Amino acid sequence: APSGGELTVAPTLPGDIVHMPVGNSTATMVQSGSWLASDMDVKVDTKWGGGRTFFSGEGLFLLRCTGPGDMIVSSYGAIERRTLAQGEVLKIDTGHIVAFEETLGYSVNKVGGWKSTLLSGEGLVATFTGPGNLWLQTRSPADFIGWLIPQLPTQRE
Repeated sequence: APSGGELTVAPTLPGDIVHMPVGNSTATMVQSGSWLASDMDVKVDTKWGGGRTFFSGEGLFLLRCTGPGDMIVSSYGAIERRTLAQGEVLKIDTGHIVAFEETLGYSVNKVGGWKSTLLSGEGLVATFTGPGNLWLQTRSPADFIGWLIPQLPTQRE
């Protein structure tokens, strides 16, 4: 607010909340469920992620954030920042991605066969190629749900 004030935000799932400075020179791509808040000077645009984000179980859209300003993101579990050097490659389960700089090359590939990928939701990894920064969450909401559902009581007739 122009006259000042206080804002309190809370993520949907328990985990870290991290401050991320956003600059003009490099956009930061954020999974839509991880964005919590940003300065008024940070431009937040919806970007079509294409089929690669749909098949990765993370939704169809990413948020493209450009600065200057500050942004707050959240995760399920802890957030770990990885800095990839020029040409360095990192493969990660798609459910662990919080945010990444647009300078990183990015693709999603299956690990197993199509049958196991489509039926189980497993077998999709994102391959990032440096240079740039990547923020990962230590836990996967999809894995938690997969564990939780069998634990729930069933209704008996």
